[in-house]
Amino acid sequence: MPREIEQKSLPVLVNRTKEIGGLLELMPPRNPNAAFVILMAASGYGKTSLTSRLIELLRAEGIAAVALEPQVRAKGTAVNVYQGFYIQRCAESLDRYIQQHPAKDVAMTFEAFLKSERVQRTKSLKWTKFLRSVPGRKVIYEAGVELFDRFFGTGNHSADKVLTSDSREAVDTCARYVKHVVSSNRTVLVVREAQHIDHSSLQLLAEIAGPHSLNSAILEYTLEKSGAPLNTLYGDFIEAVSLAGAEWLHIRELVRLSKPHLEELLRQAIPGACDISGEYYLSWDGNVRAIRQLRFSISVEHTRGVPKLLDLESGVVDEYRRQIAGMAAMERMCLCLMFAHGEAIPRALIRVLLGKLNALATLGAVDLSLAVLVDAELATIHAGDLLGVENEDVAEAIRTQTSLAGTLLLAKAALRDHYRQLAIGAPDVTSGMPVAVRQALRLSVELNDVATMEELVALLSSRVSTTADQSWYVTQIVTAINGNARLFAGQQDRLLLWAAELAAEIADCRTARDLLRQVSSKSMFSDVLLCACLIETGDHDEATALTEHLIASAHPDERLAGQLIQLIQLRCMGRIDAARELWNALTPLEELHSSNLYGYLLRFRELVSDFPECIDDLVAASSWFHARGLATSSAYTLLTLASHVARSGEIQAAYECIDQARALLASTARDQHILANNEVAVQLLSESPEPLACCDTLTRVISGSGDDYSDIVLYTNLGISAALAQRDELAREAFERALRIARAPEFADRDVFWGVSFNLRYIDRVLALGRTAEIDEVFNGLRPHSLQDDYWRYRVGRVASVPERFQYMLQKPYHPMFLSHWTLDVDGLQTLKSAHEPEPPSSSTQSA
Repeated sequence: MPREIEQKSLPVLVNRTKEIGGLLELMPPRNPNAAFVILMAASGYGKTSLTSRLIELLRAEGIAAVALEPQVRAKGTAVNVYQGFYIQRCAESLDRYIQQHPAKDVAMTFEAFLKSERVQRTKSLKWTKFLRSVPGRKVIYEAGVELFDRFFGTGNHSADKVLTSDSREAVDTCARYVKHVVSSNRTVLVVREAQHIDHSSLQLLAEIAGPHSLNSAILEYTLEKSGAPLNTLYGDFIEAVSLAGAEWLHIRELVRLSKPHLEELLRQAIPGACDISGEYYLSWDGNVRAIRQLRFSISVEHTRGVPKLLDLESGVVDEYRRQIAGMAAMERMCLCLMFAHGEAIPRALIRVLLGKLNALATLGAVDLSLAVLVDAELATIHAGDLLGVENEDVAEAIRTQTSLAGTLLLAKAALRDHYRQLAIGAPDVTSGMPVAVRQALRLSVELNDVATMEELVALLSSRVSTTADQSWYVTQIVTAINGNARLFAGQQDRLLLWAAELAAEIADCRTARDLLRQVSSKSMFSDVLLCACLIETGDHDEATALTEHLIASAHPDERLAGQLIQLIQLRCMGRIDAARELWNALTPLEELHSSNLYGYLLRFRELVSDFPECIDDLVAASSWFHARGLATSSAYTLLTLASHVARSGEIQAAYECIDQARALLASTARDQHILANNEVAVQLLSESPEPLACCDTLTRVISGSGDDYSDIVLYTNLGISAALAQRDELAREAFERALRIARAPEFADRDVFWGVSFNLRYIDRVLALGRTAEIDEVFNGLRPHSLQDDYWRYRVGRVASVPERFQYMLQKPYHPMFLSHWTLDVDGLQTLKSAHEPEPPSSSTQSA
């Protein structure tokens, strides 16, 4: 057997000169500008080989080029990826690079960065948890440990824990570290397996490698097959690129090797190999791993002579299945453990689990099996002695190998038991979820282990609101419920309510609605939450019927909930007199003052009365919520209050409301677009707005709103900001998008169109677009504004005078727009739960 066949790796590149040359031209030092590259290809086309060579060349020129390896390899959706997952992997990769190249970087390691922030992290401790606990030594001890860990970077605040916790605080810390590193040194980031990236991480990459930065990013995207479209996340991202500048985005697709170069690669891998036929080349799918399989058949299976690529016409995955089937039992179990783990698994954990599963699994035997897998290129070793499945084709072979089904179930069960024990026995953490909880929940869902699911849901309930991505947990429970005939009705209802509550908290009202419709044992809480969701999803007939049912209830809280939802419906439909009559009828009722929902009656004064009349009630509502520990409801009330005091000209008071709301929402990921929009609106009403900063703020959050109403307000404010900042292209794009929504709105309220049309006319004048006739056509025949008709008639020149209260707003040639919560917040609805109901953990937007 020729010695060349014994080599462990193929030549890195064959016929990729053009591709690598094109990428080098986009990167520093040749390109002084930033570049954001999406490098697409089907599995096995050589993306990683290409970017690995690129990294070598860039580093040789003194450029900090870093590969971000998420260690998640699986076709379809990567089940372990939550919002911020890739941000943490980016921080981890940059930290490793800095440790390996200390002389070339001025940035700190991650551990040093945590130490530099320890005072800030200690001050950010939320004392609410401890203050609500029963006073005693245990509470004092827990608070002391938390302070100690934050200051000294130990326990749950150590570098390792921060890199793996899915808390908002941990993800934000990693994001700050990433920004710190790339601001210290011009960096090129290469992101592997980028088809699995989460929204938050993609947004951060677009920010740090944005058009106005000095950094660049290359995202390796594995297509399901050559020519397949990108996923929805990327489709939305590309559509929104024009909001940030289009010249920096480059989409490149690798094509399969030409026939002569495929033959060259074959001869380099297997000296003496014959030329391939034109017929085979036409049928070849472009996966160069087929050549690796030929090498395997010679070096391991001792195939006589030199095989031909035509021998692999059954496909690369089938060849991997054949290879795996011929391996020893311990090697197959190691592969199943790596696959079941989802992401790279520590060698030590494989040893522990195999020791429990197989009495013959000594440390030496396990290490030998792992060495065989690595040598066969079925597994790869990552930094930190982690091991994972090498590529998507191997993962697919394991998943579809019939003979491995039992072994795979055994591997999943062993991992579930291990992580369940860690999760249940772990000490309490103040925020986020450790890896053990996420893994145990995912594996119990895959195994239909209802008992473990319920056990983990109980553990999650008090802490899940601090995670960066509650939707990940919703998805897990939805997966568990769908098609699971083994669930008893009571078990299903508990899981449905828990997931629906989480979904409603993050404004995923469609998912919450669909889950609540499946609940078999209805309750006050489930009915009111469903009714609130139906309003948001536009199911008005169903909402009306359920509202009438609630109003007819004998329970005062349920009856008030129905009346409050009816109030929202009336206001959205423009029936302001009926809405005001209902509010005026409810307010004097003494028995409502003790209701769990009374604060919302106060807050909804803004639905029927404009400033300054509604301000006192909003202040009272915020205080009412705060006194009862309803932080989220208090925050949204403060954001609404900010809009009214700002319009009155009290800009400093409005900023104070915004700051208080930000502090209350600091640990949550939900509705950040409302916070950002209202802060920008206050800024635009101030004497000296900073339009460039407003543009940056809005472009960062605009993709996370999730509904047309929020979008039209955000795009309108973005258009104003961009026009003031003389960013004409951005203003024009925002103008187009707002107008597009106005042509076919999915919301009932029409008052918003007064502000939208007025602001679009302002942008049209500033940019000289000549679109006045088009604006008039879209907004023709607007009904009178419910609360500010005299103001708008004056602004469009229909009357000669206007009430004094609008004088401050008239100083601006535009009209900044705010967003408010016209809904019953989940934390308030939780007070409706009766003692016998399950205890899950603790949105819609409107504007004036």
